[in-house]
Amino acid sequence: MEYADTGLVGSLGSQGSPLLTFVVTFVCFRDAIVLLVGVEITICSVCCMFLLAGNILSALVAELELEPTSVISKISSSSDEPPALTSTEFIEF
Repeated sequence: MEYADTGLVGSLGSQGSPLLTFVVTFVCFRDAIVLLVGVEITICSVCCMFLLAGNILSALVAELELEPTSVISKISSSSDEPPALTSTEFIEF
């Protein structure tokens, strides 16, 4: 007993053209593909921002010929905010 294949993608199977199979798959899963590409672009953008920030900090360290920790402390001490508490300091009420 043979079963008739009535599905569109199934009927394309080995007899159909690969391009037509790709088009049908793309149309069916278009939203998922767009979402995945958008997530990949977002991840790449975040990674690029971190790399750019690291490069800027490295250039600043090289320009000022300072240790990285002293650059960070100079940047944080130049703002109007009070310095952050270290783990050994406590706030007394």
